[in-house]
Amino acid sequence: MIKIIIFLVGFFYTSFSFAEIDIKKCDNISDKAKKITCLTKLRATAVSQNAKDKLKPIDRKLKNTHKKIGSTVSKAEQGVASTLKDNVKKLNDNKFFQKMKQKNKEMNDKAN
Repeated sequence: MIKIIIFLVGFFYTSFSFAEIDIKKCDNISDKAKKITCLTKLRATAVSQNAKDKLKPIDRKLKNTHKKIGSTVSKAEQGVASTLKDNVKKLNDNKFFQKMKQKNKEMNDKAN
């Protein structure tokens, strides 16, 4: 009886440690959101099957995908900031806006 239990434990241990997970499954996906979803599902499968040797490559791919998304977000933020600076310069150069600022300043000086 003990031999059977030891055999079953050994069998389950080896079957879970050599889990069949295709790491390259998500490489061909071009949409970043879908790629992250696929990699996350793959990671969850690897964790549930206790495939520790498969986790590192999956985590590395997730990290690289997040870096790519972060770089595009920073580019978009820089574009928004430069557009905002240009708009502020245009407003400051506008004569009507300068007159309004001057009148506002005079009214604040009179109030104080």
